[in-house]
Amino acid sequence: MRLEVVVFDYDGTLVDDLPLVVESYREALREAGFPVAREEIARCVSLPPSAKRQALLGEEVTESRWEEILRRRRRIYCELAAGGVRLFPDTREVLGALARRFR
Repeated sequence: MRLEVVVFDYDGTLVDDLPLVVESYREALREAGFPVAREEIARCVSLPPSAKRQALLGEEVTESRWEEILRRRRRIYCELAAGGVRLFPDTREVLGALARRFR
């Protein structure tokens, strides 16, 4: 069977961007007036957005305000990621081996 394309999830698969995710949430929440500890954010990071909102802020913020915080978080994440992200160990080697095998 010939593969035409291989698709990988980026975050948490190829790169270890958890520190960037946590920091982008922390900064966006802080800017919105909700200081939340990194450890608390890290515990909630894999939750869906609505559950994350409930876990981090309870009923303290409206849905529209939460969407605004999420938009700001995405911008902050992009700014942080522009400085570089850390690949998981052996990522380059695995991708290279796949590229050689499935040419």
